[in-house]
Amino acid sequence: MSGPPAGRRAAGLILGALLAVQAVRVALTWREFSATIDESGHIGSGVGLYQWRTFVIDSVHPPLARYALGLPPYLAGIRLPPAEKLWDSGQAVLQDAGSYWKALTLGRMGNLVFLPVVLYYVYRWAFLLYGRRAALAAAVLIAFSPNMLAQASVATTDLAAGASIFAAAFHFWRWAAEPGWGSCLRAGVAAGVAAACKFSALAYLPVVLVVFFVLAGAWRPPMRALRQGAVFLLLVFLVVWAAYQFQTGRLSPDRDGGHETLDRLAAPGSAANRLAAAVLESRWFPAPAFVWGVHRTYLHATWGHPAILLGERRQYGWWYYFPVVIGVKSTIPFLLLAVWAGAWVGPSGGTRFVAAAAGVILAVAMCSTVQIGVRHILALYPLLAVLAGSLFAAEGRRASVAAVLLVWHAGESLWAHPDYLAYFNQVARGREERFLSDSNLDWGQDLARLGRHVEQNRIRPLHLRYFGRTRPDTLGMDVRVFGPEDRPTGWVAISVAHLQGLMDPSYEWLRSYQPRVRIGKTILLYYLPAEVPAGAVAPAGPQPR
Repeated sequence: MSGPPAGRRAAGLILGALLAVQAVRVALTWREFSATIDESGHIGSGVGLYQWRTFVIDSVHPPLARYALGLPPYLAGIRLPPAEKLWDSGQAVLQDAGSYWKALTLGRMGNLVFLPVVLYYVYRWAFLLYGRRAALAAAVLIAFSPNMLAQASVATTDLAAGASIFAAAFHFWRWAAEPGWGSCLRAGVAAGVAAACKFSALAYLPVVLVVFFVLAGAWRPPMRALRQGAVFLLLVFLVVWAAYQFQTGRLSPDRDGGHETLDRLAAPGSAANRLAAAVLESRWFPAPAFVWGVHRTYLHATWGHPAILLGERRQYGWWYYFPVVIGVKSTIPFLLLAVWAGAWVGPSGGTRFVAAAAGVILAVAMCSTVQIGVRHILALYPLLAVLAGSLFAAEGRRASVAAVLLVWHAGESLWAHPDYLAYFNQVARGREERFLSDSNLDWGQDLARLGRHVEQNRIRPLHLRYFGRTRPDTLGMDVRVFGPEDRPTGWVAISVAHLQGLMDPSYEWLRSYQPRVRIGKTILLYYLPAEVPAGAVAPAGPQPR
C-alpha cells in the first residue's frame, strides 16, 4: 500500500477488520453444515499428500489447494487408510463418527488462507486504478459477497482457483503495462500457482494474457518479447512441477483413454505418434499426474455433466447458463454497481483491462460443457468488485447512491447467513429449485440439519434419499434409504437435487405431495400416509414436536 502513512494505517485496519469479519462468518458455518459432495475427496487427497508424499489418490485436480486443505487435519494427527480411489480415503475419515466433525472442520479451516489473497488484490488493483476510497469500497464488496463466503466455508478448491486466477490476472495487467523482467517473473509465478490450484486456470489465463497484451498495444523488441515469454513459460512449468514435488514417471498412453487422444493428435502408426508415445513412456517424464489431470479434465468436457437450468436438464449445458447464474446468485446491488460502473467509466485506461478479464472469464465459461455452479466463475466476482469500486472515486450524488447500494449489498450478505452456498437474490428467492441445482443450491450440505430436526421431533422411522456422500449413521441418524423404484410411506425426506431429477428423474412422483417442512434450503420432509393413493395430496399426519 502506498500513500500517506496515516491513510495506509487506516486502510490496513479496515482491511484487517474485513478479513476478521469474513473469517468469523465462515467459521460459524462449519458445524452447521455436513460435508458437501466434494469435500471428502479434497480433504483425503490433501492429507494423503503429506502422509504418502505422492499422488496415489487422485490426479483429477492439481495439489496446491489441497496442500492447504490437508495441512490442519494432518497436523492434528488425522491419518488415512490405504486407498487407490479419489473418494475412499477421505470418506474413511469422514465416515468415522469419532473424526467426522474434527476432520471436516480442520479441512475447512485450511481454506481460510485464500481469503486475504482475494482481499489484498482487490484492494491493490482498485487502489492503483481509482484511489484509496474506491479500493476500500471494492474490498467491502468482495468481503460481503455471498458467493465468496460460500466457497470459503467448504473444503474445496474453488476459492483457491478464484483467488489465484484473479491474482494472476492482476500480474498480467502489470506485465502488459510495464513489460520489465520483474513484472514477467511475478506473472510467471502467479500463473504457475493458479495452474497448480485448478486446471480451469489453463482455460482462462492464456486468453486473458493475450487480450491484455493486445490492449496494451505497446511496441516491444521481438527478441526481448521472446526471451520474456520463454522465461514466463519456464516459471509456470517450474512452479507447477514444484507443486507436484518434482516427481517424474511414465505416462502410459493406455491410461484413461490416452491412446485414443494421442491418435487424434497424430495419425496411428505415424512417426509422430510413435515418437510421442516413446516420450510419454519415459520414466523421466515430469509431473505425470499433472498431465493426466489435464487429460481427465478434457475427457470430462467431452462427456459433459448433468445440469439443470430453469427446470430443464441437459448433459452439455446452455450458452446462457452462466449469465443466468450471475443474475440470480449475485446480490442485486452488486449487479447494479457493476453494470453502472461499466456504463459510466467505460472501456478507458486501466478499467478496460478489468472489464476485458471479466469478459474473457464469462465468455470461456459460456463455451464450457460442464456447467455445475457459480464456483467455476468465482474469479469474476473480484474483477466486478474492482470495476464497481470506480464509482466510489466520484463525488456528490453518484457516490451517495453507490454508498446506499453498498450498504444494501452488505445487508443482503448478513441476512443470508449461514446459507451462503444456497444464496439466491430476490429474482429467484423462494423458488430456487426452478432455476438451478447442484452446487448452486444442493451440494449435500443439509444432512446434519435434518439429523437435528429428526432428533428434536423424535421422527421414527425416516425414509431418506440424500444427495451427498456422508453416511447418515455417521451423524447418528437411523434411516431407511429408498431408491427410484420404492414408494415409501410415513416420514420421507428427499434432497432437492433428487426431486429435480438432476441424476435420476424417478422421484418426480413426490412432487404430487405437499412437503411438511423444508430442512435448511435443500431437504424436503414429507409425511405420506399409507392409505393415500399416489398422485393425491397427503392429509395432515402427526405433527413433529
